[in-house]
Amino acid sequence: MNSDQNLIAIKNISVDFSFQENFLSKKQKIQAVKNVSLNIKKGSFVGLVGESGSGKTTLGRAILAANKISSGKVIFHDGDKDYDLTNISKQELKEYRKKAQLIFQDPLIQNLIHLTIYRLHLYLKSALQFFRYF
Repeated sequence: MNSDQNLIAIKNISVDFSFQENFLSKKQKIQAVKNVSLNIKKGSFVGLVGESGSGKTTLGRAILAANKISSGKVIFHDGDKDYDLTNISKQELKEYRKKAQLIFQDPLIQNLIHLTIYRLHLYLKSALQFFRYF
């Protein structure tokens, strides 16, 4: 895999959840993520920022195949194999999850408001180096 190739290619994915207020009510659908497209290059760092409830965690969980993808496609390009997360077998999912993980927000970073963007970047970069798969 060359460095210009996408490690993860996300194309127009949506994630829906169904819910029922009570056992007599009709099932309703909430669209938590709608038509998101994103390419992540090998060796890059990606931070997903948004308001509370905007679908950041849901998108991350969809990329890990922990939430069912309602529509669209997510492809993980390993050097040897491509994993289509919208149509993945249990065995492939086990293999994939050994290679992919989410890194959730460090709650302590909220107290580092005084840092410049550059210093914050260095802090995050050093913290993520530990978890880096590549």
